Amino acid sequence: MDDDLQKAFQHFAYLTRTDQTEVEWQQFDDDGKTALKGGHVWDALVNHSRAVHPGRLSGAYLKTLLSKIARDLTLKEIGQQFYKNPAFPPRALR
Repeated sequence: MDDDLQKAFQHFAYLTRTDQTEVEWQQFDDDGKTALKGGHVWDALVNHSRAVHPGRLSGAYLKTLLSKIARDLTLKEIGQQFYKNPAFPPRALR
C-alpha cells in the first residue's frame, strides 16, 4: 500500500514570476520518486532552475535574481533580500 500511495503523489507545482505569476505543473517520471519526500521535490526544483542546493548559490544565479530588481542594491541590501524577498532562496544561506 505504501508503494501505491507514493505513486499517487508524483505531481508537484512551482511558481514562475515574469510580468505575472504562473503555476508550472510537473510530474516525476521515475516511480521511485514521490512528492511526499521533500528531497525528491527539491532536487526536481534544482533541475528546473527554481532552487539551488544549500551552500551552492552561484554567481550566475545571484546575477539572475538581481537582474529582476529595478535598481542597484548595496551589499547590505543584497543580504537583506534573502530574508525579505520571496524570490531569493532562503536555503542558500545554510
